[in-house]
Amino acid sequence: MPSEILHCTPPEDLCRAPEKVASWHALPVVPRNPVPTLQALFEELHAAFEAEASQGIIIDNSQPAASFARLNARVQALLTRYTKEGSSDWRRYAAFNSHHYIRHLIEESPHFEIL
Repeated sequence: MPSEILHCTPPEDLCRAPEKVASWHALPVVPRNPVPTLQALFEELHAAFEAEASQGIIIDNSQPAASFARLNARVQALLTRYTKEGSSDWRRYAAFNSHHYIRHLIEESPHFEIL
């Protein structure tokens, strides 16, 4: 059996009875919780803002409190997930200069910018 975690799909008995499976290698092996990428984070952030905008809500400083709370919670959850799962693809954008402040525009939309 591979050392990686196997994800089984119904019928459930295949997960409990390996003898019913011709070969463990026949099952797809995927990580249980794949580490999110920056690209996936960007897509989910765009989707979160689009979900609010699709309800006819204008996302600005006059945005309804309930909409702001919903969107804020979603953005915080996405960013927390990205950081807690140990993603490191952001490092390619990290730069240090001892003489002046550096920032890179990585992603932008009408609603947000990621520096």
